[in-house]
Amino acid sequence: MKQKILVIIIFTVILLFAFTYISRRSKEKAETALNQGEQVSWHNIKAGESTLNQLENLGEPLEREKLDDGEILYYPTLNQYLKNEVKIEGDKVAFIKEVLYTSEDKSLKNKIDALGNSYIILYGPNSNSGVLLFAYPEIGVAYLANQYADFVFEAWYFPPSNLESLLSQPQLNDFSTEEIQRLD
Repeated sequence: MKQKILVIIIFTVILLFAFTYISRRSKEKAETALNQGEQVSWHNIKAGESTLNQLENLGEPLEREKLDDGEILYYPTLNQYLKNEVKIEGDKVAFIKEVLYTSEDKSLKNKIDALGNSYIILYGPNSNSGVLLFAYPEIGVAYLANQYADFVFEAWYFPPSNLESLLSQPQLNDFSTEEIQRLD
């Protein structure tokens, strides 16, 4: 009985160390990216740089949607009803929307702790319910999140740019730096 408890304690301690190590590494990578102005990537795919051929490591997309200016490839997530989206323009990845699931991925506070407070808040169609876009244009990432619930719904990846260029992207047509007022 004592051996069983000892094994459980040792296993728990090892898991805690592993979790702490992984958390610190991901935070250090994000801080390094911001400090060095490096673009954030999704599965080593960078919007604006990666080509269609580099998507092969993701496997075959679930579906493809043709657009006037390219196509959107849909990849699986942990939820059968939601899909990650990769927009292709020409032969390049132009924009990525990733649906987040794990508890660490879903914490806006963790994202801000890792990347710093240099984000720009963008207001969109769901702003009245507290869902805002926290954008880091200089490193090509934004988080669609509710800061009060500390909950990130999606991570958006795009070529590093300035705010004006970011807002000119079609995926951000409904977003602005101006707070949307409620009509009560």
